[in-house]
Amino acid sequence: MITNEEVLKIAQLAHLSFEADELEGLRNDLNSILEYVEALNEVDTEGVEATSHPVSTTMRLREDVAESRLTSNEVLSNAPAKAEGQFQVPKVVAS
Repeated sequence: MITNEEVLKIAQLAHLSFEADELEGLRNDLNSILEYVEALNEVDTEGVEATSHPVSTTMRLREDVAESRLTSNEVLSNAPAKAEGQFQVPKVVAS
């Protein structure tokens, strides 16, 4: 069972904010998710072959042939900001 304090800590770590009246709903949702995962852990999967996709698919690969590509200058020609031959983007992770 996740406590309200743990929900607040998770929200803080995720840089999320919510109203106080939403706390109980979030705590219930997180507990429901954990209960579901716990139920999955009880499923006997012995002898079940692992799959990566529920639908059978065939990978279509192209021939490995060298082709002409855009130069770095051509790629960066429409960039809103660039520095030292690379795209320049705003910092998204706080230090």
